Amino acid sequence: MTLGQRIKEERTKQGISMNKLAKSVGIAQSGLSDLEAGKRQVSFETAIKLIEALGFKPHEFFSNEIPTQSPEITRLLKAAKKLPNKELELLIKLIELRIKDFS
Repeated sequence: MTLGQRIKEERTKQGISMNKLAKSVGIAQSGLSDLEAGKRQVSFETAIKLIEALGFKPHEFFSNEIPTQSPEITRLLKAAKKLPNKELELLIKLIELRIKDFS
């Protein structure tokens, strides 16, 4: 599987539009489309940005192991990283309360 195919696979699994992913790393949507279609290559730096924008570390992205983390958890972690510490603590408490409701 090529880098572009793998990026497309993860992007679609997570429900991320091509335009949103391209904008998040500062490339044109047409460039991402060409990468996914195998029509072009990107720089190492851009590849890393794309991989990280999908919520992966490079070694995780290229691992042959089946990911243990669902796309929803990946999205949650990515969003949580952007929160200030106080709001992150509130989110953790909310999640812990909801977990107790299901126990």
